[in-house]
Amino acid sequence: MLGRESREEQEKENFFEKALTAIDRALAQEPGGRNHRVQKIQILMDAGRFEEARAVCDALIGDDAGDFYAYVLRQKCAFELFDGQGVVDDFYQAKAVYPGYAPIYELAADVFIRYSQYEDAKGILSQAEEAEVFSPKLDILKITISREAAQGEQEVRNAYEEARKLEKKFQENRDQVTDENQAELYHELARCCRGLDRQAEALKYIEKALKAHEDKLYHWIRANTLYDLRRYDEALEEYQICVREYGDNEMVYENLAHCHESAGNWRKAVYYYKKALEQNPENQRINGNLTDIYTERLTETGDLEFYREALPYADRQLELVPEAYYYIERGLLHMEAGVWDKAEEDFQKAAELEPDNTYAYNNWGCVYKNREEYERAIELFQKSIEVMGGKPETMIAYGNLGNCFERMGDFERAAEWYRRGLTLFERSRSLQWDLIRVYRKLDRPFFALSMAEECYTKDTPRYCLEAGEIYAQMGKYDKAFALYTRAIELQGSLLKREALTHCGDLLHYCRKKPKKALEYYKQALELTGKKDEVYVHLCRDVMECLAALGRQQEAAGYQQLGLESLRLIYGSVEKYLENYYHRKSRLYAVGALYYYAGDVEKARQYFSEIGKAPRCRHCNDQGCEDYQEAEGLLLEAEGRLPEALNCFREACRESKGNFLARAKVDELEKRLRKKR
Repeated sequence: MLGRESREEQEKENFFEKALTAIDRALAQEPGGRNHRVQKIQILMDAGRFEEARAVCDALIGDDAGDFYAYVLRQKCAFELFDGQGVVDDFYQAKAVYPGYAPIYELAADVFIRYSQYEDAKGILSQAEEAEVFSPKLDILKITISREAAQGEQEVRNAYEEARKLEKKFQENRDQVTDENQAELYHELARCCRGLDRQAEALKYIEKALKAHEDKLYHWIRANTLYDLRRYDEALEEYQICVREYGDNEMVYENLAHCHESAGNWRKAVYYYKKALEQNPENQRINGNLTDIYTERLTETGDLEFYREALPYADRQLELVPEAYYYIERGLLHMEAGVWDKAEEDFQKAAELEPDNTYAYNNWGCVYKNREEYERAIELFQKSIEVMGGKPETMIAYGNLGNCFERMGDFERAAEWYRRGLTLFERSRSLQWDLIRVYRKLDRPFFALSMAEECYTKDTPRYCLEAGEIYAQMGKYDKAFALYTRAIELQGSLLKREALTHCGDLLHYCRKKPKKALEYYKQALELTGKKDEVYVHLCRDVMECLAALGRQQEAAGYQQLGLESLRLIYGSVEKYLENYYHRKSRLYAVGALYYYAGDVEKARQYFSEIGKAPRCRHCNDQGCEDYQEAEGLLLEAEGRLPEALNCFREACRESKGNFLARAKVDELEKRLRKKR
């Protein structure tokens, strides 16, 4: 069965065929009949068969080289067939016969605008003025030329002001202006407003245009304007109208994809990017966008399936544009998947193509940093800084150099590189955080506090949290607790959950008040949705307190909540653990859920894998505190207290703010003293 639109199309086609049959019958009786031939041209044009219509025009002109109307019709056919030269040639032919007909000037100027030949378009309008030919459409085309040829904001504003004057003129002479003319002017005003980034005003004008005259172009402009206004749901509806109007159109599909991507629906974005790519497999932007989406998904989830999906598009991009930038893009994709050899090859190739590309050397250095080949990494990060030539493009290389020395345990040199970076990038929050962290490792809390005061305004949630952690490390728990409490109290704090968790940590590990700590952890849990990975960590915190209180059965209930959260987010625990860059910490998180539920053997299965996993992303410690903690918990469960104590001491060395490890050290030392 045919759908409604298909039936309508079929009916329309049948109508045109009947009309053509009738006119051909008339022409058979009067072969040279001009009127019948003109009728046939108009029927063919209405049917969208412009090439056939043009052929009939050619025949009319062949019979009479002075047939003005035949030139007019042929010019229209050429315009619809995107034959710019044909439009211009027929303009001059028609003008030679009768120079006073406005539409021939309109089409000729329009086609020059279409090909961005604005001076030629102005020349056509000058010829119209010389011939004393005027029309609303010609007035509008003047605005179009001014807007399209504008060099800078002021010229766009000039075009807008001229359009406003014309709007007033149209209102005063409404009987001389068609609805289509009125719509075209509103469209121009909308385009001017978009050029001036006045999107709300642009929307009002394009909606006026649509009200005056329906046109698929106006739907397109409305969709783009809604997109720029971040009204994605409305924009998507409008783009769907464009799909119906334009059919399989590369640009429409691409913009639909952009809209879905901005709205957070990456799957729909991928679908429409692929639809656009079907129309033009060589579209560089789309190949790049698909690569980016899959790379982002890979980064977020660690699911290597996204790497496999992204790679063909990254490869194709380099086939189309074999430039350094795209070698770096593909290299980053390989690096996200842990395919170090391939990543190194791409970054090296980028450096060969552009020897002064700082990003090529920086990312190449990251390959060695992730391999823990720090000396080679340092050479490449220094090369990245060197090729900047005294005009720093990015602070990333400075941060990476500091990271390398930090991982090597050389905190002084790490601090030196973070400070160097900050002299060039004073507002770099990441370098400030790095320096605070290193000062804490160097046991220089007052330096860390000073840096925190430079980073944040006092009496803000972030300052309270950062300063609280430093005071806690100093053993000033009352001061730390007061700062965390202040962070909770501050109006509009987005860090309330984090502050509640820190309060719980202080009460549980430092004050040995698990019952009171439990209240804070539960409050933090209430602020967290189950589709948030933090929910899992808070379940573990609650379980630790419950285990300390001997409420093992209740703890098991929170274990189930934590596992349920992982399944909601990732589909399965296994999927959660696939993430290449966070596998260590995630193995610890899952193992801890089982450990505090009392299932030590199950916990052991996960804990035993931690040592085999790669270093977690952004970890700048020499070792792994999660591994040491996990080993310590298992050894404690086996009654091997001295060995457990060593593990927790090592965890303390890895992280100065590890309250659990510090509490375990205190507890085990007391237990061992009692045994003696």
